[in-house]
Amino acid sequence: MFEKMIHNTEELNAMAVHLRLSQNFSELKSLAAKWLVPEDHIQDFISGKRAQLAEIPLEEKEYSSAVEKLREEMWLLKDQMFTDIVSRYLIQKAEENPAFSMQVLQKHKTIQKCMNYIMEQAYSIAQKEHEKRVNGKQPVTGREQNVALGISEIQVYQWAEDYYALDDAKQEADKKEKEQKKRISKQKKSVQQNGKKKTSVKTSPTIPAKNSAPAPAKKKKEENIQLSMFDMMQLDNE
Repeated sequence: MFEKMIHNTEELNAMAVHLRLSQNFSELKSLAAKWLVPEDHIQDFISGKRAQLAEIPLEEKEYSSAVEKLREEMWLLKDQMFTDIVSRYLIQKAEENPAFSMQVLQKHKTIQKCMNYIMEQAYSIAQKEHEKRVNGKQPVTGREQNVALGISEIQVYQWAEDYYALDDAKQEADKKEKEQKKRISKQKKSVQQNGKKKTSVKTSPTIPAKNSAPAPAKKKKEENIQLSMFDMMQLDNE
């Protein structure tokens, strides 16, 4: 339904946010599958552990400074709310701290991954709060399964710095290689399936008898997807 409206990763992410907010998870999964988004990324995005569905590809280029890199990434993400607030802090930090600038200039480090790291930390807190309510014998039903959090700017900025300080170059390289293999495998499988459809020929079609009742349609299995416990995080000014 939405395939013809999507032309790039930026538009894909915008549509994914819309589908998540409207709780249209089946269409979101279908769209993500067509764009070969890894399954774990889809699940993390639905649950609220990822800021955006798909990684925006960045050219492998040399930046003259960390500030230049941060500004370009901020422009590509085009999130004038949460991401821009964090990005402006990181730019100021890079201008003042040469050591932090070197961390930002690492090729595998991006603002998008930084935002995902922040979301993961906040989700972990929300999950613990949810478990506390359950263990505290409070009734948890319906929309009460959601947990709203107010997280201070200081905490969010600290998580952002923690991300850039992580020594995760090998981990990111292994992850990228694994995802690439999955993507190639999925593409090959898709090509094979399309080839079978084109070459298959029905030699003896079944003709239904007159007055015969049509076969009952199979009921589509309903998806039991819990609402995201953490879908939006607000920054509290201190």
